[in-house]
Amino acid sequence: MLATLAGLRLAQGRAAEARVAAEEAMARYTAMGACGLFRAGFVRLAHAEALHATGAHDAARAAIAGARARVLAIAGTISDPDYRASFLAQVPENARTLALARTWLGEPAQAGGGGA
Repeated sequence: MLATLAGLRLAQGRAAEARVAAEEAMARYTAMGACGLFRAGFVRLAHAEALHATGAHDAARAAIAGARARVLAIAGTISDPDYRASFLAQVPENARTLALARTWLGEPAQAGGGGA
């Protein structure tokens, strides 16, 4: 819920409020070690985007690098190439995470993860 709130605040141009919500979402995710409804990727993405929107570019790059590493690690466990490619390209938060990683880090989307 907090990551969704962060996304809404970003869309409204309220970056500082988005960052507060995203940081709380990350803190809760970290404390619990999990996220409901398999939304950890969305939480990580919202956090990186909120950091970036508030000018914390180094922190945003570190956050998107961590999010990217997690997406690629999960993709690495998917043995079926079509499912792996779908996971990387068709799950919206995964595709956006990889796209931002390419932009902010200058790295290829599939480095180390295989797939499409």
